[in-house]
Amino acid sequence: MNIDTNLCIHCMTPLEEGRCPRCHIDQNTPNPHPALPVHTVVAGRFLLGQVIHMDGEGIDYQGYDCQEERRVTVRELFPTGLVDREFNGSAGVAVGESMHFKTVVESFVDLYKSLAHIEAAEALCQVYGVWKDRGTVYAVTEHFDGISLSVVLSRTIGEIDSAATLNILKPFFKTLREIHKLGMVHGGICPDNILVNGEGEVRLVGFATSALRTKGSELQCELFPGYSAPEQYSVTGWQGSWTDIYAVGATIYRCITGTRPQSADERLTADALLPPIEVNHTVDSRLSQAVAAALVLPSKGRIRTIEEFATALLPRQVPTPSEAPTKEAVRITDEEEPRPAAQSPKKGGKDSGGNKKFIWMIAGIAAALVIVGAAIAVWLYTRPTEDPAGGSSSTPSSSTTSSEETKEIIVPSVIGKPLTEFKNEYDDIPYRVVTEYSSEYDKDVICNLSPKAGEVLKEGEILTITVSSGPESIDMPDIVGKSWNTVKSELDSKKIQYTMTPSYTGDQAIGTVVYSSVEAGTKIVPGNTKNSVKVSIMVRQEKAN
Repeated sequence: MNIDTNLCIHCMTPLEEGRCPRCHIDQNTPNPHPALPVHTVVAGRFLLGQVIHMDGEGIDYQGYDCQEERRVTVRELFPTGLVDREFNGSAGVAVGESMHFKTVVESFVDLYKSLAHIEAAEALCQVYGVWKDRGTVYAVTEHFDGISLSVVLSRTIGEIDSAATLNILKPFFKTLREIHKLGMVHGGICPDNILVNGEGEVRLVGFATSALRTKGSELQCELFPGYSAPEQYSVTGWQGSWTDIYAVGATIYRCITGTRPQSADERLTADALLPPIEVNHTVDSRLSQAVAAALVLPSKGRIRTIEEFATALLPRQVPTPSEAPTKEAVRITDEEEPRPAAQSPKKGGKDSGGNKKFIWMIAGIAAALVIVGAAIAVWLYTRPTEDPAGGSSSTPSSSTTSSEETKEIIVPSVIGKPLTEFKNEYDDIPYRVVTEYSSEYDKDVICNLSPKAGEVLKEGEILTITVSSGPESIDMPDIVGKSWNTVKSELDSKKIQYTMTPSYTGDQAIGTVVYSSVEAGTKIVPGNTKNSVKVSIMVRQEKAN
């Protein structure tokens, strides 16, 4: 295997005399701290290029797989506050954060393993695997050469027919359905995380552990104002498929009104969000109502699944696949199929065919979200499904499937038990883990559940398990050489337990702390608990006559 570093740090094209003939990016541009330098090799095979994105969970890099000789995207798990970059490039775990980091690593690996097992999801970038290196883990996925929907929406676009809409958005909605089947929640759907290309292909990116998409979790969260659901603004919020439905509704709202919705946390204080039809009077009333139903603040009153969303978008009279509208749709699609190129464009001339095709396809993505109702609804409810015995059959109505397929799950009573015990005993319950400090429960012990034990976990819902990180620790202050009165006030304010013994020898000033049994900077547990540390202190005093 050849490690070739003579590649563009942005597009991984071979350099010509130190310059990229494709993108012309400055090859001397360094990556921002704490990212690894360009041309770093991880796991012995992945060459890192420029940073694509950084957040509280990790860092995304342009990458090249030197073994398979292909472009890739590499995500390094590098949670802010839990690790620091060491001189050798490794991720050094911060003092006292080993358990937090271990929990995040497990969630990160589980996420990408789950994504790798999702089949028949065209809008997902393929997951090649997760590798351990440099004290952390790296997820490597397919590179997708496209632009974000947010960039598309910033351009002037025209209209597109409904057949093209169906062809473009079908993979996106199908992917969401497959994700939710596994009890997973994306949590970051927004125009920035929907990529499109000139071939009309769509990719949903921005996957992360639930902690990154939840305010108040152990990670520095990354939410998307206007698109993140209200339950994501609290660790006690109950997240599920409806969380992504809120984001999809918000994305459609942005497309059909030209305005980003009011942020959910602001709406909780003063809801000023107008229905789409009141912002843009040309919006179809049924589409406006469906989007408004997806943006209901209380999660229990919101549309909860992608199938329900399709029902809300469904026209009151749905044509069958054999009727004229569908035939017309097929005919229009055929007309828009790109023709084989007769020859390459002349040097210096305009590639009018390619550019026209690209513009039409890009326009189709944004317009697709505007007229998604009939197209996606018809597809969801008339698509053939495989029969267990072979062949295909029509999908039954939602009223038929809900009672037969829904499995009622009762939340078990596991508070006070180790998380590992829950994982081993209840492998059929979808869940997510958040952590919090607790002086009552030991590390890795379950200390709270949402919903509560004994309640029903409905289809599409996820059990939130709060796991104890143990009691919160603080740094022992530097007290030696300071006035006892000053030290006493500081220790009392921080609830640090201590015993003071007088010292009658030495040349220190009277009333000065001359000894501490715990060195400055050592992590200790304050308060009066079984894990608390009592500090022994000696103070210089004058011996009484």
